[in-house]
Amino acid sequence: MNLLYADATGSPPEEVAEAREPDWVLVVGNEGRGIARRPCGPEPLVAVPMARGADSLNVAVAGSILMHRLMQLSGPGGRERRREAPDR
Repeated sequence: MNLLYADATGSPPEEVAEAREPDWVLVVGNEGRGIARRPCGPEPLVAVPMARGADSLNVAVAGSILMHRLMQLSGPGGRERRREAPDR
């Protein structure tokens, strides 16, 4: 089981999913303070790519977007979808 931590400073899901097995748990934290106690391990930070000028997303919205995209990338055919992802 892989832990993925949602954080505004993280990498896009496409970059994180590339190095992960399909079994993962997404950890989200408080909207203002983030994750309360994050282990100091190698677990990656993942973020929703935001348009320039966008401030932030509600934690439920961000978590939903991340779970949807991570499921697309790690489910059946996920490797093909990663290759087809549009350039940013």
